Amino acid sequence: MPNSPDEPTIASPEPFGSKSGDLAGPVVPVAPQESSPVLVTEEIIRALAASEERYALAVRGSNDGIWDWDLSSGIVEYSPRFKELLGYRDHEMANLFVEFSSKLHPEDESATTAAINAHLAQGTPYDVEYRLMHRDGSYRWFRARGLAVRNAEGAPTRMAGSITDVTDRKAAEEKLNLISNRLILATQAGAIGIWDFDTVANTLVWDEQMYRLYGITEDSFSGAYEAWEQGLHPEDLTREREKIQRALRGEGDFDSEFRVLWPDHTIHYIKANGIVQRDASGRPLRMIGTNWDITERRKAEDDLRIAKRNAEAGARAKSEFLANMSHEIRTPMNGIIGMAELLSDTKLSPTQREYLSIVRNSADSLLSILNDILDFSKIEAGRMTLDRHPFHLRDSVGDTLQALSVRAEDKQLELAYRIEPEAPDYLRGDSGRLQQILNNLVGNAIKFTQTGEVVVTVKVESRSHDQVSLHFLVSDTGIGIQPDKLAVIFESFTQAESSTTRRFGGTGLGLSIAGQLVSLMNGKLWVESTPGVGSTFHFTAVAGIEAIPEGATTPILDGLCGLRILVIDDHATNLSILEEMLLSWEMCPTLTPGGAEALEWIIGSSLENRFDLVLTDYMMPGMDGLKTAEAIQNLLEGDAPPVILLSSAGALPEIEDHLERGLIVRRITKPAKPSDLLDAITEIFCNPSRTPSHPSPAIPPRPQHVPQMKVLIAEDGRVNQMVAANLLENRGHEVTLVENGREALAMIRRRDFDAVLMDIQMPEMNGHEATAAIRDWEALHGGHLIVIAMTANAMRGDREECLAAGMDDYVAKPFRAAELFCTLEKYAPRSADEAVPANRVSADSAKRVFPAFDETEFHQMVGSPELIPVIVDLFVKESGIHLNAAREALKSMDAKAFYPAVHSLRGLIGNFAARRASVLANKLDELARNERLQEAAEHLESLSCEIDQLQLELHQLVARMGSSPALPEPTIDPI
Repeated sequence: MPNSPDEPTIASPEPFGSKSGDLAGPVVPVAPQESSPVLVTEEIIRALAASEERYALAVRGSNDGIWDWDLSSGIVEYSPRFKELLGYRDHEMANLFVEFSSKLHPEDESATTAAINAHLAQGTPYDVEYRLMHRDGSYRWFRARGLAVRNAEGAPTRMAGSITDVTDRKAAEEKLNLISNRLILATQAGAIGIWDFDTVANTLVWDEQMYRLYGITEDSFSGAYEAWEQGLHPEDLTREREKIQRALRGEGDFDSEFRVLWPDHTIHYIKANGIVQRDASGRPLRMIGTNWDITERRKAEDDLRIAKRNAEAGARAKSEFLANMSHEIRTPMNGIIGMAELLSDTKLSPTQREYLSIVRNSADSLLSILNDILDFSKIEAGRMTLDRHPFHLRDSVGDTLQALSVRAEDKQLELAYRIEPEAPDYLRGDSGRLQQILNNLVGNAIKFTQTGEVVVTVKVESRSHDQVSLHFLVSDTGIGIQPDKLAVIFESFTQAESSTTRRFGGTGLGLSIAGQLVSLMNGKLWVESTPGVGSTFHFTAVAGIEAIPEGATTPILDGLCGLRILVIDDHATNLSILEEMLLSWEMCPTLTPGGAEALEWIIGSSLENRFDLVLTDYMMPGMDGLKTAEAIQNLLEGDAPPVILLSSAGALPEIEDHLERGLIVRRITKPAKPSDLLDAITEIFCNPSRTPSHPSPAIPPRPQHVPQMKVLIAEDGRVNQMVAANLLENRGHEVTLVENGREALAMIRRRDFDAVLMDIQMPEMNGHEATAAIRDWEALHGGHLIVIAMTANAMRGDREECLAAGMDDYVAKPFRAAELFCTLEKYAPRSADEAVPANRVSADSAKRVFPAFDETEFHQMVGSPELIPVIVDLFVKESGIHLNAAREALKSMDAKAFYPAVHSLRGLIGNFAARRASVLANKLDELARNERLQEAAEHLESLSCEIDQLQLELHQLVARMGSSPALPEPTIDPI
């Protein structure tokens, strides 16, 4: 750039930009100017003027700033545009060198000086970029280009050039560099390689990381596409080549994982992605993408996969162990519980009955522990599901607590429950699992409470039009839980104290199972406790709200409203709950805490205001409920109101005596369910005779509408045989025993049975195999024998597996008498005037009971009744033709002719909803396809008989419709 005008213009030995003359002069001496007269013609003057005018116009029209530096004088001429680029008007910036030097960025002085010196001294092209300060104080980037003018001796006399504002370009370059640096850092940090495949030239360009990913150096890579393929694992080559071709064809981006072989023969896994760039016509030009090494990730995935397989194998082994354990434990338990039920129906002394009760309770406890272990296994395996169905909330809670009332009575604990009136009663959910949660929490509360009470409260947490979130609270006055143990009690096999299991019993699984069940109900479980004071377990559960069916609720009779009822209970919570119930039915309760106080109320009441009913607790201090009932009877004699006794005790002799004598009219198990109490009150005031009730025997007699059944029991266990046979014989059924499936199959072929109770695990032929053999036999001979599975397995899927094997129903061992009777007797034969269930028929009467086709389904398939006679006529003709063809082919063992004949029969029969014929036709079709003609003769005979029956029933249908096609021609005798 130009020298400072303040510096000397004579030759100087120092270079431009030297210390003594900073930006002070050229490195080459300036030749002195010679003065000689010059003759100028007018034409030359005019030409020069025109040239200068054109130059001025070009300068004004250019976006560049122009400068002209006279090296001898140091004067610098700046064009107006030069000044404008720096934010100045023409008159605001002097044509002095200092205007340039003072604005040059300090960081650019050295490079600019070197460029000028190189141009003036050696003629090196002057093309440099530097920053100049704008008038607003900012620096802008300029590109400066210039050329020196030299005299005859080659010395520079002046230098002129231009500057161009490149600030925007430099900013863009800086941004691009920043992005590029970020990309480089990112690829380096992630060990990501970048590749560029020129599809036209068939060349690959890799960055440094790519070579590292493939274990090679740049020198060993030719850059051709084939060089990349050479590094692939041979098993992956064809697949990856096709993926790249699909991407180039535009069928998607390149996204793949493959293996590469390093020179040291190690295998590395590579993840690759790429996109294709195309020209305007869609032709691929290049493919750009990334690679990164996923060997460690694949190794981790492989390790995880192996661990998962091992875990699944372990889970399967555990499930199989639990299933086997279930079977092994439940089999002897079946004998214990079954024999206990049988024994309870005999005459026993009080001591013997007490011992028997201990046996049954112990068996129930063992069964409960086993169920906990199995439930925990299901939950752990993620196989626990809910069986949602409609249920009554108040009855479900009441039933659960009534079952626990004897345990509470044994410890002289009060057990009560209260459900807010706002809580809907008819819900949809899994009532069994809800009862399991309550049974666990209330059972624990009773276990850990020595004195006081256990109270269950149910509140509404939130509610919408179709579902409700309920909040359950189980409160006790027990030992409480230490604060540091509150969290661990919900863990598996854990209790609050190490001695707890030994002192109180239990598996330590109950709360863990309850917590998982609560989660399945979209709720949560937590506890609040104070050591020595008691605990409150909370849980929430979401259930659907069901519409109450017509007639599902017991109406409150008008005559019951206003009844004056004396309620006697020494427990304030019970009094409050009973009062709330009675008030909701518009009755008038009077509450008193004991028998003596009740008598004072009765004595003090006038004749007009005497009580209509007395509701008294049994266990009370001083005067219990029975003594109170006696005192009321003695006091009022014939005018004594009826007395209902609330008791958690069983059928004690003294209670039975009071019922027989009429001193009490009803006994209701505590805690009283609202439905039980309302039913009792309604019955009392609608049935004045109030006959005393009697306990039902352990094994009730067979109902009159259930006929005696012929039952085959296939069971290899002697104890299980005895239990099942005795239960069914005492019920009045006829029983035949066999020890395995093979014997059962032989017995079924000889005799007619109404049902088979089939054990699953038996020697020689198990229950599944025997059932399959029975169904195969029925396919040929007709009929359907009821098969009910008996299994000690209790894992999820066992029932479904039995039904899938062809069984009709399922009873889990150890079975209860009521469950066994209910399951079996729903398949009992019906009298002639009763409808016969579709799945209940003996083999000998199968064709009489079961038609050859489903008439309703046939009508639906045909659609138009007018077509039925035509279709039947075609069936008669076509079936005869195909049967004859099949017989002829079978005689000559011609498989090629046999197959189309039976295949046509199969398609023809498929139009008539004929189940038995379809089964036979399908079997024949399979035999024909596999050319097993020697096995087909018996099946073809059976099919011919079934077609005859089908034709007969079709003609009967057409006759009923009033139109009959021609009768079929006699068929040829079967082979």
